[in-house]
Formats: sequence, C-alpha cells, structure tokens
Amino acid sequence: LLIETINSVRSQVFRNFKVLIANDNPNRKFDKKSLGIDSDDRFSIINHDINLGEIKTLNLLLQLSETEFFTWLSDDDLIHPNFFQEALTALDKNQQSVAFYSSYSTGPTWRPDLEEKCMGQIVVTFDKFSFLTSYASRKTRLIGCYGIFRRTAIQATGGFLQLGYGFAPYSDTLIPILISAQGNILFSQNQLVFLRTHENSISNSSRELRSYTSSQQDFITVLTEFSSTMPKKQREKIFRDFFTWFSNDRAAVI
Repeated sequence: LLIETINSVRSQVFRNFKVLIANDNPNRKFDKKSLGIDSDDRFSIINHDINLGEIKTLNLLLQLSETEFFTWLSDDDLIHPNFFQEALTALDKNQQSVAFYSSYSTGPTWRPDLEEKCMGQIVVTFDKFSFLTSYASRKTRLIGCYGIFRRTAIQATGGFLQLGYGFAPYSDTLIPILISAQGNILFSQNQLVFLRTHENSISNSSRELRSYTSSQQDFITVLTEFSSTMPKKQREKIFRDFFTWFSNDRAAVI
C-alpha cells in the first residue's frame, strides 16, 4: 500500500515537489530501492530509531519541511494526479488564502474510471466562520491533514495537537479549523483525495473508546476558545453539529 501511495505522488501532473517519508517502525527499516524510488531525488527517507508515535512524527515532518507549500499523506491513502496542480493554481490566484482542500472518495481500492467524473467543480472560498459553519455540518467534507497549506501558515497553528488519550483521532479534524484563523480556505468538490478503508486502517479501528471520548472533550475545549467571538446562535449550531458528528463516530466504534 505504501508503494501505491508513493506512486500516486509520483504521478502528479505538477512535478516540482519534495517528499519526506517518515518510517516510525524502528524494527523495519526502509531504503529507496525497496520502495522503487532509488532514482528519484525528490524523495528522502527518515527511519526512526525509536517509535515517536503518530502526532510527533507528523509534527516532525512539518518541522523539517522547506518548501513554500506543504501537505501530509498517510501510507495507505492516494491522491489524484491533478491534486497538486489544481491546489497550487487556485492558491496562486488567491493570495489571501492559506490552504486548499478537496472533497474525497473512500473505499478499499481506487477506481481509475472515477478520475474524470470527479473533475470540473468550482473552487469555493471560505473565511474563518463561514468555513467552520459548513465544516461542522459536514456540508464541506474533507480530510483535515490532506490540504495543501502555505507552510508558514500551518506552522503558525502549531501543527497537530495531542488530544485526549491514545491515538488522538480528532487532531486532524482541528487542522483546518485552526488554519482558517490565518486566512481564507479554498475548497473544491472535485474528489482529489482517496481515503483507503481496509481491515487495518485507522478509520476502521475499534481501538479503545476512551481515545475517542477524551479527544472529543479536548476538541470541544479548543473549539470553545476558537469560536468565542461568534454570534451565540451560530456558535450553538456549530456545537450541535459537532456533537452529532461525534455521536455518529462513537456509534460506529461501539
């Protein structure tokens, strides 16, 4: 799956990028030859000597990044060949915007026949509170860490927060909310991201319920401060929408 993920990045129409692959399993080292990228200078591999955990690893990648724009990608998900190109074109046209997101599809296997069907949608611009309203109600559906960010803006948010206990399932949900305070967010309904679901994926995990509930509590604490200047009725609706979101996730876990 990791090789498929790498190939989806190598297939990008936009070619001028760098990739840092962070391997958080100290018991299994990777090299570029084993991943089929030995002749591609755009890729580098970091093999950890100890297991840092997901949150520290993701923040390390942000810390080590150097390019003007930045994104994360897990080792089993894929991106459409036009993802980088569409994102950077939109961001270049909208200098006040700090991030580009697209909609996504999900399943065990990406279907190439869907590639053309997911194109041609208009890019929408959200400010801080209009984004939060649409995002909380899930009218705007995206994967929080799979935006294309202006690197200085995402660094200003502090990256991933460790929420609750365990694997912090809502840390990525906070990413677009926090960065919306830095500037406008661009969103395309084109499904340029593929979230792979399989037996061992986090999205199919039924790991301890406490990871979910404790992360939800910390999430609400951050959201309370973030939304403190919003009109009361708008704010109350956003909280109701997130409680609905959490309830559905909790039911799925149980």
